[in-house]
Amino acid sequence: MPMADIVTLVMADHARIRRLFAELETARDSPSRLPIVWTELAGCLEAHLDASEEITYLPLFADSTTGDEDRRQLADQDADIREAVAEARLQPAGSRLWWLVVSAAQTAVDRRIDAIESVPLRRFRQQAPEHAREALGRQWIRFMAALDGDHRTRPDPNGSRELGLLRHRWRHRRRWIGKSPTQRDEWRHRHAESGVIRRRAEGRISL
Repeated sequence: MPMADIVTLVMADHARIRRLFAELETARDSPSRLPIVWTELAGCLEAHLDASEEITYLPLFADSTTGDEDRRQLADQDADIREAVAEARLQPAGSRLWWLVVSAAQTAVDRRIDAIESVPLRRFRQQAPEHAREALGRQWIRFMAALDGDHRTRPDPNGSRELGLLRHRWRHRRRWIGKSPTQRDEWRHRHAESGVIRRRAEGRISL
């Protein structure tokens, strides 16, 4: 299969994300190693979600009768993952609350990867012509290269807590673009009970 095939690239990213989550566990007792692995994982997650939203979601579900609903569910899952990453940046790496938020992120990521690999990616590999998969793959590679270049030119290459929170807030506002008041109310209602990941986490443990 061509190296630029979008399905291959997405699944390689999924494998890398899962490997980094596993590395977090092996670095649990290493205070110096843990923040390094987490910084790489958080950046990988954010880049992957950005690239997926920009490049793959529309073509993956273009031929699905439930495409709009599937994309909406993925957007909700992505929002949960972004929120967990932003919240984890506000906690000391290795703390109990940090591990709880990271665990919530891993659960959401595993659910998202399984959902995408089980049907959409397999169907796209079978049905989309090779040239279309390669074209999307080249877009993916260029997009990731641009993100990587932007990452290297930031004053703080590890990403400050404030920067992470600002990025999260910007993406949260972006989700409302084009949404009607009714759609916004429906989204708020679906997420009201959780009270976002941090508040839910804080209610489970005593600090």
